[in-house]
Amino acid sequence: MRRGVRGRWGRAGAVALTVGALAVGLSALDVVPAAAQRDRTAAAGAGRSPAGEGRAVFRDPVSTRTAARIATQPATSVLAPYPLDQTLTLHSLPGSQHTIFLDFDGAVVSGTAWNEPDIGLEARGYRGWVVDGDNALGTTELRGIQSIWQRVAEDYAPFDVDVTTQDPGPEALDRSGPDDPVYGTRVLVTSSNAAMRAACVYVCSGSAWFDVFDLATAHDYYQPALVFPRMLGDDVKNVAEAVSHEVGHNFGLLHDGTATDGYYGGHRSWAPIMGAGFGRPIVQWSRGDYAGANNQQDDLALIAANGAPLRADEAGPATTGAGPLPAGTSYITDDADVDVYALGTCVGPVVVAARRAPVSPDLDIRLRLLRADGSVVASANPPAVAWTRDRARGLSATIGTTVTAGTYFVAVDGVGHQGPVKGYGGYASVGSYTLRQTGCVAT
Repeated sequence: MRRGVRGRWGRAGAVALTVGALAVGLSALDVVPAAAQRDRTAAAGAGRSPAGEGRAVFRDPVSTRTAARIATQPATSVLAPYPLDQTLTLHSLPGSQHTIFLDFDGAVVSGTAWNEPDIGLEARGYRGWVVDGDNALGTTELRGIQSIWQRVAEDYAPFDVDVTTQDPGPEALDRSGPDDPVYGTRVLVTSSNAAMRAACVYVCSGSAWFDVFDLATAHDYYQPALVFPRMLGDDVKNVAEAVSHEVGHNFGLLHDGTATDGYYGGHRSWAPIMGAGFGRPIVQWSRGDYAGANNQQDDLALIAANGAPLRADEAGPATTGAGPLPAGTSYITDDADVDVYALGTCVGPVVVAARRAPVSPDLDIRLRLLRADGSVVASANPPAVAWTRDRARGLSATIGTTVTAGTYFVAVDGVGHQGPVKGYGGYASVGSYTLRQTGCVAT
């Protein structure tokens, strides 16, 4: 019988397995026991699950500063980008073998590590996200779910992983063994106070097991990751930040902090995802290059190595062989990625515009207009400035210039602003963008 999370009416058998849970405080960085590192082979050879005793669980508390920001600066309200009846069928990368399922309508949690005595989550069904007091998902929740999905999908946009609100079924999430290429994780966003008290001991915004996304055995035993939106004021930005953060723990990411703060809240417009980015509009993955960082994990490399490789690059870095301007969304996947497209024959006034993701963008765009030999005709990279805690200006870029008749190209890449100490570097300036142009005729 398969273990783990089931749908509303699913059943699962309990499994006896000792787990080591770590409770943490707001100002302390979680200490991960050696057994929770990636040496799974030795544990398997010892006759127990490689995810057995010593695997760590992260419990992420809520600070009073976070609560104050929610009360005074709620996240930007936007219209749902899709019809509400499509809310639970959204996909960021359909067809990927790797899945991050955002579960908002409740699930049964049974036979998992959460149900073991040292945590004690009762094996039963837990409701999903409830804002208006009715257990059914209403207009408020459906609009919020779309916004949360957009934000989390943007955080994981560089990777070959489908962020979805549609239940893909257990076969898409569980991993049956090392030869099974199809797996993922579930994030249960639940308004259940009982689930929060059991999983957190004290009040917290979320909790997740460490380094379990691509486990080859006992995979669904460590599902789901849990996020508690009531502890975040049901604020869509903060719920999304918590979801990306907890899934980061599933990928083996530790907290980004400093010597005095276990969760770095960022500076100016920027904060790290594995810190506490609730009060900053630009929240990115990190490699610990900000001042005072106590964690130098390479987040992008670890996610790619631990179950979600980078998505295929859709454009090369040179004018030679460049394809036409894309009709839809394209992606910058790492600091070295440059996408070059052919504009065709251009003459007179030319406008090329690159737009970042509509909400919670991770990508700060630099745009360059090139000649066929690669020389730069014009470029645009406006300074990024915080507008609110949920919005920043200057992440998109537009070139408007006049050119003599000829063949031209456009280059898109991600850049930083003022460096990692004063602002942020280009390391995690990655994510989605769209392009449009006037003044050129494709050839």
